[in-house]
Amino acid sequence: MNGLLDWLPRTITPTALARGVLKFNPNPKQTEVLESSVPRGILCCSRQWGKSTTVAVKSVHHALLEHFHILCTSSYVRYPQLRQ
Repeated sequence: MNGLLDWLPRTITPTALARGVLKFNPNPKQTEVLESSVPRGILCCSRQWGKSTTVAVKSVHHALLEHFHILCTSSYVRYPQLRQ
């Protein structure tokens, strides 16, 4: 890397990035998602589980350490009127 991110170890895990840099302490299931190496995944979890935060951490980790990749995240809400 060219200067800006030299402080970031190339071997940092998504969980270590979440805890050490982003100050987010994932629970065991979130850690399992963060450490997963699947190319695509679906999270079917309850409200307030931390889906957006977990995927954001995984995306930031990928963007910082895997150059020249396209990141795409999406969300579908079947009944938007039920959202609070």
